[in-house]
Parts: sequence; structure tokens; C-alpha cells
Amino acid sequence: MIIALVAIPVGLFLPLLGISFAAMLAVDRLLARRRKSAVAAEGNAATGAEADPKAERELQPA
Repeated sequence: MIIALVAIPVGLFLPLLGISFAAMLAVDRLLARRRKSAVAAEGNAATGAEADPKAERELQPA
């Protein structure tokens, strides 16, 4: 009985924790991608260069 009182809340809490952690990572990746593209656009604007998505893809490691 005591095990059930501990196992049920833990069993309900851990999946929620995992889902929130996965959502946090997804948002972090999205924001990092936006920061990276904003920095690239800022650099292109400073140099007067046009954005070249193909060149940016070639610079990224596979």
C-alpha cells in the first residue's frame, strides 16, 4: 500500500517532467536557430552581401 502511494504520483509526474523537458529543448533549438540567422543577416547587412542559403548550408557540418 505504501509503495502504491509513492509509485502512483511518481509515475504521473515523471512523464510530465519528460514532456516539459523535451518542449524546453525544442524551444531552445528554435531560438538558437533564430539567433544564428539574425546574426548572419546582421553580418550580411554590415558587409552589403546578399544572404546565400546554399553557402550557409555548406559551412555547416553534416
